[in-house]
Amino acid sequence: MEIREAELADRPQLRAITEQSFRFSYSLSPERIEAILENLFADDTLASRIDDPDVLLLVAEGSVAEGGGPEDSSARTESDEQSADDGAGDENKQVVGFVDVDLAAARLHWLHVDPDARGDGVGTALFEGARDAVEARGDSLVARVLEQASEGGEFCTQFGFSRTGSARLEFDDERFIEDVYGTDADETVEPDVDVPLRIRVDNDELVVDRREEIPGTDAPFFSLYRAGSSEDRYGFYCVNCGGIDVSADGLDRLECSDCGNEHLAENWDDAYL
Repeated sequence: MEIREAELADRPQLRAITEQSFRFSYSLSPERIEAILENLFADDTLASRIDDPDVLLLVAEGSVAEGGGPEDSSARTESDEQSADDGAGDENKQVVGFVDVDLAAARLHWLHVDPDARGDGVGTALFEGARDAVEARGDSLVARVLEQASEGGEFCTQFGFSRTGSARLEFDDERFIEDVYGTDADETVEPDVDVPLRIRVDNDELVVDRREEIPGTDAPFFSLYRAGSSEDRYGFYCVNCGGIDVSADGLDRLECSDCGNEHLAENWDDAYL
């Protein structure tokens, strides 16, 4: 496996890997996957990222077995090794993963690996390459992971990262929540708001249930219950502003009327996937 900087000719493979990764590991509807691909992974967008000196776009290039998947290095023969040394196997190489890093912000935006290449250390090599490049500039890497990525957060924690907050990803009419991971516990994108144990509204004493955090576009929400009843939910507490004027619809979408913080529900039919 070789880690190198992306080239313009890699764009079709970058988009294909992204689509496969989204469908394999993200709880996103087909429509939202298509929206991301059309807006963030179009040819001209990728070309701008590749040419931008403040962006590092690394690809992992590996050999491809006859069946189309990544080649198992343990099954290679001595003649195969000699051919590789002679450069004869270069035509069998293809991009199997990539990482997109904003160097100016020390921020990892995307890391996608072909599902058929997972378990071979591709993701680890790309993450370490991104981290090393950022640290060489004297910065600490911060990774953003879409909330719908089922394995992204766990992957970041393997490198000593922990969740430090949440952020928004917006384009056109689409809005997504990203979990932010970093190594500096003091580095957070969430407001410095003390979450109370209890609050009083009129004559009601309400308990803030901090056991389960509901992610929001700016900061989390917590459920509110009347004191003495863990089943009688009163409403929601917004960590972003400390308000409780939070509306909820039948699709589990939350919106704080005071500051605009939202929880964006994700509803989709997995029969399409």
